[in-house]
Amino acid sequence: MAKVYLENAQLMATFDTKGAELLSVKRKNRISGELEEQEYIWSGDPKYWGRHAPILFPFVGTQKGKQYQHKGITYPMTQHGFARDKEFVMQTKEKNRIWFKLSSYEETKKCYPFEFILWIGYELEEDTIQVFYRVENYSKEKMYFAIGAHPGFTCPLVEGTLQEEYSFRFPHINALTYSIVNMENGLKQENTYQMDLVKKEEYGYLKLEKGLFDRDALIIEQSRINEVALCKADNKPYVIVKFDTPLFGLWSPAGKNAPFVCIEPWYGRCDSEEFDGELSEKEYINELDMGESFERSYSMQFLP
Repeated sequence: MAKVYLENAQLMATFDTKGAELLSVKRKNRISGELEEQEYIWSGDPKYWGRHAPILFPFVGTQKGKQYQHKGITYPMTQHGFARDKEFVMQTKEKNRIWFKLSSYEETKKCYPFEFILWIGYELEEDTIQVFYRVENYSKEKMYFAIGAHPGFTCPLVEGTLQEEYSFRFPHINALTYSIVNMENGLKQENTYQMDLVKKEEYGYLKLEKGLFDRDALIIEQSRINEVALCKADNKPYVIVKFDTPLFGLWSPAGKNAPFVCIEPWYGRCDSEEFDGELSEKEYINELDMGESFERSYSMQFLP
């Protein structure tokens, strides 16, 4: 467990070898070049949520009964998988880019019977952090997995402002269709809901009103949305997350009035309450034949 740093002319980012997790992002003053105090990534205060931006692998969300079946064998699995709690190896570090590596071993095989290597990469490009995933299958069989992001962003950002003055911004939509998670079992409920957005030019805005997450995460599926911005009271974005995933989540801890929100691009999700099948039958599950690899990325832009 060690901290690693990347910086360029605009950003300073801090990472942890545990979970290959992004811990901190701060901007540099455009005139002096000095590091500013404002923190964009959630602090990890355990009073609300003791993490910052964990990597979710080999599952996203909760599996039914906290277990799953593969080829007739039942395996235990914790929420969001195990990668976020494992020690990664810092494989390479360049001026603006870093790669972390996690390989399967005896402990992982007790709950996930595949030979794999998981690579997590970060690259600083001006005011943006690009996050890279690479999953490699070294098993002698087809491998099934999910992978996703869970970054928490400070909200409110500006001292003296209120979270309910902030909003999510979506391009080119007037309403948001979503489903929710049953907080008792962590599974996706069948019903879907819709919220109208405040339309301004080509964007739709969703205010972070109190109670928005009282029923836990909002799950948005097959929406064709590939960008979510977090905006201040003046509707100016300070974080823009861009992705190409089949679904994503929006979350803050239910009933805690926590001073952060999460924007979570996912390749996979929790089981639905109705699901009753094997690993290969899960919705949004990814698969790799022996020797194949899976490569994806998403970005986070940090604005003044």
